[in-house]
Amino acid sequence: MVAQGVKGRIMFTSSVLGYFSIVGYSTYSPGKFALRGLAEALQSEFIMYGISVHIAFPGTIFTPGYAEENKVKHKITLKIEERDEGSQPGMVAAAVLKGVERGKFHITYDFIGHAFRASTRGSSPGNHGLMDQLYVFVGMVSCYFSSQFPKSQMLWYSLQSRRGAGLSTSSWSNTPESIMSTCASKD
Repeated sequence: MVAQGVKGRIMFTSSVLGYFSIVGYSTYSPGKFALRGLAEALQSEFIMYGISVHIAFPGTIFTPGYAEENKVKHKITLKIEERDEGSQPGMVAAAVLKGVERGKFHITYDFIGHAFRASTRGSSPGNHGLMDQLYVFVGMVSCYFSSQFPKSQMLWYSLQSRRGAGLSTSSWSNTPESIMSTCASKD
């Protein structure tokens, strides 16, 4: 495009897991973070040529592939994701197209995506001025609490594994306090 003087758009699709990661995604998230880095480098380089770069960060998309993926996910990952509302493919496609049409660089379409986009954007351009500042605050608070739940689940799983306990997800507690009190009462 540059050599030919063609102006246009380059679109990448990462994942909300390109902003943060959770247990069970160690083989998936690094590639999504890498796409983010590539898009950020190209965005700054291609702007002088009239080529816009965009990168979308969708969350869960309900597809047949997602259903298959869930069959092999670790129990902890399934537990963390059990309340994930997800999105239909058509809704995601429409939101991404809208973001490209509006010239957004990082394209997010839901609250979680906005919060992590705003709070982890580094030197990337912002999208919503003052609203981004609110998302930064919410993202910082969310980062803390979202990091505590997987840690508590991993602690519980680790302790139960050492004791040889059955690990059905129905026996999992959802609060760090109940996990810590259970651990303290058995040690």
